[in-house]
Amino acid sequence: MLYTQYVEDVLQNHWNDVLIESYSTKIQITGENIASYITTEIDFWQSLNLDNGSKIAMCIPSGINWVKLFLAISCSEYIAVALPGDICSAITAAEHSDCEVLYMQASDLALIDIFQFKNLKYIISIEDDQILYSSCTYDTYSKSHQLIDRTRFCVTPKIPDDLALLIYTSGSSTHLKGVMLTYRNISSCLLANYARFPYNKRYNL
Repeated sequence: MLYTQYVEDVLQNHWNDVLIESYSTKIQITGENIASYITTEIDFWQSLNLDNGSKIAMCIPSGINWVKLFLAISCSEYIAVALPGDICSAITAAEHSDCEVLYMQASDLALIDIFQFKNLKYIISIEDDQILYSSCTYDTYSKSHQLIDRTRFCVTPKIPDDLALLIYTSGSSTHLKGVMLTYRNISSCLLANYARFPYNKRYNL
């Protein structure tokens, strides 16, 4: 089964169960929370009039926010760009990726040279989704933080060989490189972890 359908099934079948927990803050997130976040973010991006296939880059620390944002992007019509942890390398990779949207911490905004980006339309705060920078006009979007009904959550099926993720290597031996991963690649990674995590065996590629 393809990654996006797997995500939808897991969230639907574990709507009230805790699926993500932060070791440091002890924050717990249920399937309902994740599904609501994904739906809200996709509605938000659509309100920005992003074209299908637009790249959304993540210049944010590892943690719950990273996981939620990646899940939302990977379940949308857009392409996730995973940037290196080092802020300077991340900015360089973001420029190279030709992203239209960049998520980052508001405190890091001063490190960005907007004019180095070719197609960047929005910089968005990972803390509260505020638009920190925009190169174009947009309608003010009133984001609802209410939990959605289970019947409203669905994920658009994807073609296995569609590009899902552009991930940048650390560049330890040479310059930064962007590695293109498809939905089939991500599905294979999930299935390869059966021995370590109790996934349901009925999911197959």
